[in-house]
Amino acid sequence: MENNQLDYEQAVSLALKGEDAGFNYLYENTYKEKYYIAIKYMKDDQKAQDVLQDAYIRAFHKLDTLQNASAFPGWFGQIVANTAKNALAKKNPILFSEMNNGNVPDENWEYLAEDEDLTYQPESAYTEKETQEMVHELLESLSDEQRLCMLMFHIEDQSIKEIAEAFNCSENTVKSRLNYGRKKLKNKAEELEKKGYKLYSFAPLPLLLYLLRAEEASFIASPTIASATLFNKITEQIKMEKGVKEVVKEGAKQSFLHTAAGKIAVTVAGIVITGSIAAGTIVYHNFNTNNNDQTGAAETVEAADQESSEEQVQEWVALTDGDYTNMISGNLTKEQLECMLAYGPLNMTDGYIDDDTISQSLFDMINQVGVDNPFSYIENPNVVNGDAVFSTSELDRIYSVFKDNAFTNTFSGKYITVEGDVTYCAATTSVHKYTSDITNALYLGDEMVINYDVSLDKTPVESMQTPKIEKYTKTAYLEKQPSGLYQIKNIVDGTQNPQQENTQQTGETSGWQQLYAQQLETVKAGESDFRATLPEWEQKSQIKYDYVLCDLNGDTIPELIVNTVVEGMGTCQFFTVSDDGASVLSVACPDTIYCGAASSGGSRGYLAIPASGGGLYACSFSSLDPTIYVTKYVLTDGTLVKTQESTMQRETDNYNAFSNNNQTVEWTDSENLENLQGVR
Repeated sequence: MENNQLDYEQAVSLALKGEDAGFNYLYENTYKEKYYIAIKYMKDDQKAQDVLQDAYIRAFHKLDTLQNASAFPGWFGQIVANTAKNALAKKNPILFSEMNNGNVPDENWEYLAEDEDLTYQPESAYTEKETQEMVHELLESLSDEQRLCMLMFHIEDQSIKEIAEAFNCSENTVKSRLNYGRKKLKNKAEELEKKGYKLYSFAPLPLLLYLLRAEEASFIASPTIASATLFNKITEQIKMEKGVKEVVKEGAKQSFLHTAAGKIAVTVAGIVITGSIAAGTIVYHNFNTNNNDQTGAAETVEAADQESSEEQVQEWVALTDGDYTNMISGNLTKEQLECMLAYGPLNMTDGYIDDDTISQSLFDMINQVGVDNPFSYIENPNVVNGDAVFSTSELDRIYSVFKDNAFTNTFSGKYITVEGDVTYCAATTSVHKYTSDITNALYLGDEMVINYDVSLDKTPVESMQTPKIEKYTKTAYLEKQPSGLYQIKNIVDGTQNPQQENTQQTGETSGWQQLYAQQLETVKAGESDFRATLPEWEQKSQIKYDYVLCDLNGDTIPELIVNTVVEGMGTCQFFTVSDDGASVLSVACPDTIYCGAASSGGSRGYLAIPASGGGLYACSFSSLDPTIYVTKYVLTDGTLVKTQESTMQRETDNYNAFSNNNQTVEWTDSENLENLQGVR
């Protein structure tokens, strides 16, 4: 029977019998749509291919559990989403983990607003480039959990119940992710409109769905999608796993992808199949041989299994100063990399950096004052008509640490013009002096982790204004490229311990991380009760939840501070882990601590981490009064004990010294759980 004459029920039936026609039909009729959605899940083409390959293998292995064969596309869509979630969890081990407790209370809200017509089409169509840009901008505003839930619900047409089942969480948690995602889209759409994007009176959610469907249609119609290559990888993997593990052990009758007895020939040359075959060179020809041959092969596989079960301990290796040139993209020295980290982005996700960020980086670097630049041609550029002139290839080299071929003729960043082999950047007197210091760098296989401190001096050099210095502690995650050099893919807050993260990735996530993730959900779930305590005129205000981790008692396990923000001003709640590590305890505080700036003006408040370590400073003042009131809080026996510090006057030497020595707390949106992987 030809593939085009089959339907899903017939194809599943054939596949269960091990006939290639069934597998071919299931693959050919789903791979384009699922490849597209996998790219949206992962935000990376290669990772999407890996997810899709693993998803097909899982689906074909579990095909006998599918109750309704005609529902294969939706069922497979759940597997793709779950596989993507598991892949993302390798970088964020507690992804979706706060959902597993199932304690999210019932919420009787409706997800979709009645005035959002999801079938609406704009009068004017977007170009392909505009579509891609806007899809990227809108999806980038969502957390991983929000993105996965919204794509499954709206593009994959999965019900809330089906999404909850796929991610092993409650339905109310899925609703929460969908609602918070809508809010993020609304804020991003307003931001895009201010940048000049035309939204054609779209509501944000219908806009994203229209753009996604338009992009998907273009993607599916593209002739460049590789079908055979991916399918061959899938069938090879299944043959190796099922053929070697089951056919050899149990006989050819259990073959998963067979054509005729004796035709399968599997060659494994130096390949590691996770959990199945250890590294080595094993060749099996003609599985339908005599019993003695099968027994010998089975013994070989069992020996390989035993070898693979022995844990291989791999150690992270520290970089020496001389290693950087041979290991970092662009062959940068340590000093040059520190310069790029200082002037590069403060945060980075999945290797994305836009032209404006690159432009601002180069502009600040060439116009810096009082800092020796390790790139001589940047420190002393050739200036023509007020523009610094550079070799495009040389700029591409140094910025390859962030992005390949960053400077093209279509480069759109401000300050910079690219004209083939020559790039021009505006030259002026900068107010920025940035430095960074790498505290440690470790690598293991294809991964590298670099911890560093950044100091940003934004004080105008030509004025007598008080110093304005910002200090940050950051971690850069790098991945090895085909060239063998490492390129930055992610930059996050805090100092990260890669050995600790490896433990978390094997399922041994630190207990306090899980507990705090759940506590954040508990705080947000109590929003309706919190609203009831607000004045009537504020009860309809949007509520935002931020958090930070600070060690307030010096026991190396941080405390969780949650800031519930209404109309710009937030109130802080403090939480700590019980002595037995089994639960989260609310910390008693003698005062109501406010953080933020009231939108109506007046009150201001912020937190700072003492340079001496231990405790926390709460600073409050009024926009009309230069006096700053400082209180220090230290956690003792489950209670914050306060000490009133001396007051300060803004724009004085005392205030400047305090600001420079004690780092201001940086809040993280509660939808982003990355900072639960490391302590500030």
